[in-house]
Amino acid sequence: MENNNKETKYKKCKNCGKTKDIELFRNQSAARDLHKSYCTECDGKKSHENYLQNKTRRLELVKNWQSKNPDKIKIYKKNWMLRKKEVIQKSDK
Repeated sequence: MENNNKETKYKKCKNCGKTKDIELFRNQSAARDLHKSYCTECDGKKSHENYLQNKTRRLELVKNWQSKNPDKIKIYKKNWMLRKKEVIQKSDK
């Protein structure tokens, strides 16, 4: 007989201070409990703020990588177009 009795675990977010279900924290293999210390909501806000603060630098890095990897970009764009066509064809049915 299986034991389906899972204990719900909780964790306190280091940003907002709220205690939430552990499932509301993203996984992080390097953490002791295998979850980030920020809840998904706070982590998303933090990531977005970081992106806005470093937007020009990130765009420069992307453009630099793209210029050094034109073959990978070409393959990516080709695959993207194929996926896009499939989605359009499915929606037309």
